[in-house]
Amino acid sequence: MSKDVGLSIPGRLGVTREEKEALYRFLRDEIGREGIRALAIIWFDEGKTDAQIASLLFISPRNVRRWIRRYRMYGILGLHDGERTGRPRKADENVDRAVEDTIGKNPQEMGYKSGCWISSLLCVHLFSMFGLLLSDSTMRRVLYRLGYVFRRPKLWPGPSGEKPPEINKAIEEVKKRKRSSSIKMKQASTSYLY
Repeated sequence: MSKDVGLSIPGRLGVTREEKEALYRFLRDEIGREGIRALAIIWFDEGKTDAQIASLLFISPRNVRRWIRRYRMYGILGLHDGERTGRPRKADENVDRAVEDTIGKNPQEMGYKSGCWISSLLCVHLFSMFGLLLSDSTMRRVLYRLGYVFRRPKLWPGPSGEKPPEINKAIEEVKKRKRSSSIKMKQASTSYLY
């Protein structure tokens, strides 16, 4: 089912019937602002002013005029969002290399009281070495980019489930104490029932 696009007589922008159909397809297919731009072009071509369009779309007339100018210059391709560069990263390749070198060393050898590296300690270290202030979230992104994953340190070395004999002995001792104390409590509680 095709949408009725009115007469084939071009409007203010000189949009032909085929171009108007393309604008309606663009309006239907594109998401968000880009689709709304096509609607603004259609309305402007049909005779609405930029102020009327702006009030209908809850935007400024300046934006409508910008969209019309882009449509006149580039056609329907001018309604797409342009490339956005964004803010440059603070953590560049130099930071990646410094973090990689630092992680290979023990923090205690470098004068820190921690037994392992964490993101906030890495931030402090890089600030003291290079004067570069990074947030914890930026440091976590750097670590992720380098392929590191944060895991809590284990109390014993070896694969999971394998514990040194001293730790097994200590765990068994705690379990014995726990069992014996629960037995004493049960005996004590039964004597009070009389």
